[in-house]
Amino acid sequence: MNRSKLLLLIGLAKISLAAQGPSSDAGTLVVRQAGAVVGHEDFQVRRDGSGWTLSTTSYWGASSTVILAVLTPRRVTIRVSGSGGERARELPVGGTLIVDDSAFAFLALAVDYPAGATRIANPRTGARMDGTIVDRGVTPDGGRHVEVEVGGVVVQVWYDRDGRLLRAHIPSRDLEVTRQ
Repeated sequence: MNRSKLLLLIGLAKISLAAQGPSSDAGTLVVRQAGAVVGHEDFQVRRDGSGWTLSTTSYWGASSTVILAVLTPRRVTIRVSGSGGERARELPVGGTLIVDDSAFAFLALAVDYPAGATRIANPRTGARMDGTIVDRGVTPDGGRHVEVEVGGVVVQVWYDRDGRLLRAHIPSRDLEVTRQ
């Protein structure tokens, strides 16, 4: 899989301190493409009075990437370390949703993001583009279904009734991310 061409959501830069999602969450996400497991991700999300902290380790084949993000009402600080070394980037909040091509845990925060047009930023490249978030409503089991479109790629995201990330699906890439 060519990860550099695959834009996926990893998280939110807009913070809602009155958020409806859980104040903490942790788990493992399994990534499948065309039904075959191509990676997994261990993550932990915590909310406190000043914002969110998210840590995740993504495993793709023999390589792994560790991402630590601190999201506050004023800025987002992202530290990425992997085989290529370590780097950090700071982004202003300003209603911007963050996208990346190899981590999915930030989707755990999208449950609280408002529907409508939004600005998208890639934390690794700094590229910015327009995107759209559509609230598809409540699922039969009381959870939520959200759709995000960025750069022509649609990401379907489902949450349980407590706002925890359950699954994401990118039909155009035949990619499925499920909580283990």
